[in-house]
Amino acid sequence: SGQDGNSISSDPFFVNVSTPDFRLQPTSPAINDGTNVGLISDYDGHTVPNDTYPDIGAFEYYCPPITIQFIII
Repeated sequence: SGQDGNSISSDPFFVNVSTPDFRLQPTSPAINDGTNVGLISDYDGHTVPNDTYPDIGAFEYYCPPITIQFIII
């Protein structure tokens, strides 16, 4: 309803609700907006960082590592 001052009322930007894929997109307002309740991993097994706020929902936003290759010419 948007009447609760302690709640968020907005689109969580899930990847795809029809498939269903409830992981978060990079623009989700749920990223780093949860309360630390002592969880160490999410539903997929990704680590929940203890130095920041966790994400709201079952999944931490996860961006796989990027490999950078240098080509010397």
